[in-house]
Amino acid sequence: MSQAYGQRRHDLRIGSQPNYVDQSRNDLNCILIDPCPLPDIRNEIRELRKRRGAQRALKSNAAIIKSGIVTFGVEAAKMFDTLSSDCQNKAFLELTQLLAERLNTRLESLVVHLDETTIHAHFELRAFSDDGQPVCKLMDRAAMSEFQDITADIMKRYCPEIERGNRKKSRLDAGANHADTLNRSVRQLHAELPAEIAAKKQEVDDLNVEITARKASIRTDQKRIEALGVREDLSAKEVKRLGVYRARIAKKITALNEIEVRQIVRQKELERRERLAKKSEQKTADDTKTLAEERAVTAEKSAQADTERSNAKRVTAAYETGIAAVEAIVEEMANDTIHETQDEITLHNPDPIIAASKLIQKRLTKIVHRYLDLQHTWHKQSAWLDAMVEKLQFWLSREDLPSDVKNAGEKIKRDFDDEPNM
Repeated sequence: MSQAYGQRRHDLRIGSQPNYVDQSRNDLNCILIDPCPLPDIRNEIRELRKRRGAQRALKSNAAIIKSGIVTFGVEAAKMFDTLSSDCQNKAFLELTQLLAERLNTRLESLVVHLDETTIHAHFELRAFSDDGQPVCKLMDRAAMSEFQDITADIMKRYCPEIERGNRKKSRLDAGANHADTLNRSVRQLHAELPAEIAAKKQEVDDLNVEITARKASIRTDQKRIEALGVREDLSAKEVKRLGVYRARIAKKITALNEIEVRQIVRQKELERRERLAKKSEQKTADDTKTLAEERAVTAEKSAQADTERSNAKRVTAAYETGIAAVEAIVEEMANDTIHETQDEITLHNPDPIIAASKLIQKRLTKIVHRYLDLQHTWHKQSAWLDAMVEKLQFWLSREDLPSDVKNAGEKIKRDFDDEPNM
């Protein structure tokens, strides 16, 4: 998932970009298919695997998308650039949709870049097929070769001059160096290119020395021919020698031409490797910069997450101590262990309230004062009620009351004595 986010930042030109990107031309880029949110793709993959009957959960580092690029050789790029933008977009769209169908999956994103050296398109395929299988299992050597055939066929329909690149075996059979046919990683290039460049330089230097020596030998023979050519009284032996010199020069010139061709080829190979080394160094620098930026973002997110976790723990702790303080106050009220003097309020167990925050203590203090005020009012009302009951009992004890009035009073007294426990 993290790599997928990184690829999207590059495709959509979000954040800092490599130096080879011309920022002033970003507006020329074209999004042909808006990217589907990566969490949605991951959820869909989980459902596909579930329908397939997968027992294990999707790994946290499992592939979510399969990213690809449609790009061209130098000559093919020039030909493709002659097409209209609509025609180019149709070619990219048709190709990537066909690749998705071939892998039984779905095209998730397609972006055309025009802000780099040559036009190209980045695309994303869902990393699992419709039947819940990883598409990487379908992308063997034969399939990858087939994809290039499909690419060439589709592009040729839009731009007939474009041809498929030669296969590796064909290039080797034609005499290409094995190193020139390899797709090497940046790490391999760093390890292998210096030695290759040194070897090519040595070959070029050796050929230059040989060319210089052969040219000197040819000049020597030419001087001999010139010396004999100015004379008119050449003997038969000298005439024969003159013919030998001329034949020898012709052979030497032919050999020199062959060596000079080899020298040109070696020089071009050397220059190509030097350009490749320069690009590799630039890519390493860009990757290092991107990695540093991603690490900085990750560190920032990690610090933010730590802060959020710390805040959550603090809020949880404050909540728990607040609940404990409220429960302690309720228990004190139930047991009637809260007492108030002129100077302070005393509790049976004040520790939970002391542990709570100042805000909770302040709110609970107001509640306790309210409780004590109600309790004081209740005691006053209860004393008044007791006094009224005593007066009623005294009144009922009079001998001059009618019997029915006395009986009614006795019933009231019994009902009062049977009152529920307040």
